[in-house]
Amino acid sequence: MVRKIIPIVVIASAALSARAEEYTALPADYDYSKVSEYFTRCLQSQVLTNYSVSPFEDGGYAVSPDNIGTVSDNVWQLWADANKSFSEQKLNSGKTLNKLTKSASWSYDIPSDLEPWFQIAHTWENPPEPVREFARMKYILGSKGTLDGPAPMFINIHGSGVVKDEWSMAQEVCRTDHDTPKIYFIAQIPNGCWIDGYSWYRWFQRSKQWVWEKVFRQAFLRSEIDPNGLFFIGISEGAYGSQRVGSFYADYLAGIGPMAGGEPLTNCPPENMRHVAFNLRTGEKDNMFSRDVYTRYVGEYLDRLSEKYPGDYPHMVKIEPGQPHSLVQYNQGTTPWLMDYRRNPVPKHVCWENYPMDGRYRDGFYNLRVFKRSAPDDDTQGRGYYEMDIDDNNVIDMRVSVVVEDVLQWDNSYYGTGLPLYINKQYTPATTGRFKIYLNDRLVDMTRPVTLILNGQKIFEGVVTPTLEDVVNSIADYYDPERIFTASIDVDIDNMTAGAAVAGIEDVTADGCDAPAVYYNLQGIRVDNPVRGRMYIRRQGATATRVIY
Repeated sequence: MVRKIIPIVVIASAALSARAEEYTALPADYDYSKVSEYFTRCLQSQVLTNYSVSPFEDGGYAVSPDNIGTVSDNVWQLWADANKSFSEQKLNSGKTLNKLTKSASWSYDIPSDLEPWFQIAHTWENPPEPVREFARMKYILGSKGTLDGPAPMFINIHGSGVVKDEWSMAQEVCRTDHDTPKIYFIAQIPNGCWIDGYSWYRWFQRSKQWVWEKVFRQAFLRSEIDPNGLFFIGISEGAYGSQRVGSFYADYLAGIGPMAGGEPLTNCPPENMRHVAFNLRTGEKDNMFSRDVYTRYVGEYLDRLSEKYPGDYPHMVKIEPGQPHSLVQYNQGTTPWLMDYRRNPVPKHVCWENYPMDGRYRDGFYNLRVFKRSAPDDDTQGRGYYEMDIDDNNVIDMRVSVVVEDVLQWDNSYYGTGLPLYINKQYTPATTGRFKIYLNDRLVDMTRPVTLILNGQKIFEGVVTPTLEDVVNSIADYYDPERIFTASIDVDIDNMTAGAAVAGIEDVTADGCDAPAVYYNLQGIRVDNPVRGRMYIRRQGATATRVIY
C-alpha cells in the first residue's frame, strides 16, 4: 500500500487558528538572538510593571525529542544571560552570599506607580530618610550553617509594630534558630503608616507582589539557592501575609510558616496549597482579631482536604497551650518542621482557585497558563477554579469551574463590616475561558498519544510535539528552571475545542516495521477503520507522519 507523505505538522483543532501555522524542524543554525531580544523585552515589561509582552512566535519550529534537552538548556542559558546583562537591582547586588551574622542590608526600589514613599512624622522611620519618590524595601540576605550545595531560602516578613523594632526582632529570631543549613531573606516593610485611611503596612499589596516576583526570578539564578526550597514565614502581620501570599504563589513554594496569625480563608484558598507544606502555630490566648478561631478553622479545612486527597496536603496546625500573641521560641516549631519538605514543581494533580490579591490575578499556576478567565473580574461573582489530574495512561482530566463562596458566619469582633469566618463553596462548570496546558516528559509520555478530557468531554487526542515556542514561553511565563515545558495544548472552553502541535516527521517508516500502525484524524481522534484516499496522522513506533491512506 502506497502512502503519500506531506512533510508538515498539523494542528489538532482548526478552531484555534492562532496555532494553525506549519511547524518545521528547528534548523541547526537557528539564530537565537531573537530569543535573547524577546527575553530582554520581557524583563523590561516586568520592571515597568505593565507585563504586556505577547507570547514568543518565530516560525513554529518543532524540536526533535533527541534534541529537546539541549535546546531547553540553551534557551535557559539565554534567559540567565539576559538577566545578568539587564540593568536592575540584583538580589544581594549579585555579590557572594555572606553569613547571616555578617550580612549588610540591601534594597529594592519599588516603582512609584505601585507605591510612593511617605515621609511623615509617624512613618516610624527613625530618623526619617531623605525625600524620594519611590518606596524602598530593605532586606537582609545571609546563610546559616555550611552550604555544601543549594540550600533552602526562607523569606521572613515581620509584624506590624514599629518598623525598625519589628525588623530587628525578625533578624534576631532568624539568627538564633538552630536548624541549618539555610538562607534567610528578611524583609522590611517600606511604609509603616496609614495614608488617607489606607494602610501600606500589608505584605500582599501589588507593590510587594512586584518585589516577590523579582525575588523568585533572581533566586532561581543563584547557585546557592535551592529552586525547590523557597518558603514564606512570618509573625503576626507577617503571618497574615505569609498565608495570603503563600496561597497566591503556592506553585513557587515548598512551604509556608505563619506564626501567631490566622487569615480569613476567602483571602487565601487552602486548595491552592496542594503539595505545599503548611505550618501554623498560634497561642491559645491569642484571641484578638479571632486569630485562635481562624487558626483552628484552617486546620479543620486542611484536614478535610487531606481526607479527599490523601497525602497531598501536608500540614501541622497547632494551638499552643497557654501562649499569648507573643509566642515563645517562634521559629523552633516552624522551620525545623518545614525543612523536611521540598517543592514538587510539576505535580500531576493540581487544584487552583485563581483569586485576586489586591485586585490582581495570576496568569499562571504550575503548568497552567490562563489567557481568558472563566469568571468575571468582579470577585463577588465568583472565581475560576482549575483541577487537573494526569494518569499513567496519558489522560489529562481537566475540570474548570466558577466557584462562588457563601459566608456561613461573620466575625464582627473588631471590624464594623465584619470578616468572613466560616465559608461554603459552590462550583459550577465554566462555560467560557481560554488557557494553555504546558507539558513535558515529567507529566506525560511524549512518545504516546495524549488524551484531554474537559469537564467530562473528550476534546483532544494526539501525540504532541516539542516546540521552541513552548520552551521560550514557559521560561518567560514562570522564570523557573524546574518548569521548562516543551509542548502544550491550547484549550478554548467557549467552543469546547483544543489544539496542539501534533508530531509530524518527514521520514517514512518502511511497511516492514514491527510496530503496529495507528491512525488519527486531523482533530487528533483515533480512527480504527481508516478510509482509502482520506488524510490521517499515522503513528508507527516512534514515528508520526501526515499521510493520505
